[in-house]
Amino acid sequence: MAREAGLQIDTADLQSREQDLRRLVDEGFAEGRRRGVTGIPTFFIGEEQVVGAQPYEAIKEVVERQLRQGRSSPGPDQNLT
Repeated sequence: MAREAGLQIDTADLQSREQDLRRLVDEGFAEGRRRGVTGIPTFFIGEEQVVGAQPYEAIKEVVERQLRQGRSSPGPDQNLT
């Protein structure tokens, strides 16, 4: 389709980008499994896992509770245990 539109395509570049994207998706999936994600959407707010579509007030309540407890979400390089 891109060629039909007159765009030049570097096949090697496309393959490299596809591999990078697959790697990122696989890494994200593996991290989710390690953290106990069983469905989407899943949010981590501080130490709480919030699963499923939630109304604004429910998310706000979790955020406020975590702020009162002085907790924040672990970064990607922090130990999750």
